[in-house]
Amino acid sequence: MIGHVIYTYNKITDAYINQEISKNLYSKSKVLGGTYLVHSFNGEPKLGYKKYLEDKLIKMKNPGHFLGAANMIDAGIEAVSKKSQSLGIRYCLVTTADTWMINVKFLERLIKKMKKEKKYVATCAWFAKFPEKPHTLATDFFVIDIEWNKKSRVFPLNYKEFVEKFKDYFYLRWGIPLIEVAFMYNYFNWFGEVHNHDGNLIWQDAEKHLLRITEREPVHGEREWKKGRGRKEVWPKIGLYTWNDLKKKKELLKKKKLILGKYSKELIGE
Repeated sequence: MIGHVIYTYNKITDAYINQEISKNLYSKSKVLGGTYLVHSFNGEPKLGYKKYLEDKLIKMKNPGHFLGAANMIDAGIEAVSKKSQSLGIRYCLVTTADTWMINVKFLERLIKKMKKEKKYVATCAWFAKFPEKPHTLATDFFVIDIEWNKKSRVFPLNYKEFVEKFKDYFYLRWGIPLIEVAFMYNYFNWFGEVHNHDGNLIWQDAEKHLLRITEREPVHGEREWKKGRGRKEVWPKIGLYTWNDLKKKKELLKKKKLILGKYSKELIGE
């Protein structure tokens, strides 16, 4: 069994269908062995969200975009960690509600490789393209070794403390304290602590234990900015779709014949 954390603010339909993907698509995989699904939600009550397929629903207050997202990820991973021993969970997938991974084989390959090669985290760079150094690690789609995280404490991100610690750097450089930066800092910092801040060993181990999803890079690239999109949204070869537009996702479900439950059926109109 794997853990799956979905976090959302207002993508209600996306969240419902992502749960159907998790519970009714991933469940067919013998490699994954089902999911323990945690949903972190900080949307307003007027949105009318009701518990659906998640094993645990965590409702939180929304203190803002970055801090809110970081808090939801932290709470979700903590909830999975508490169940990891009793349910035999080693790896946890984390996705935003509107980030749909429908290629089960690709997800299986990620987890198999993490296990075989002792990778602690599987994600991509948020701005770079391999072999450029990542500088930021994507938080909308990643897999983490839960048992390793219990030692490393990469999560919780403790985003508020991170910003307070580095605010001078961000503010003086006109920078944005992205949660993707906090993720990379916590990951890299753990190796620094282990190796007493020996630079060569830090880099070697940090790269050795990161399964970089290069198939997704770059997320933010010059080509996308020129097209006015800011970021790339789909990667059909690996089965990852992050469209905000539900009309596009409707066509995707039709094309792939993915009627996985009540809400995917409603979106398709059947």
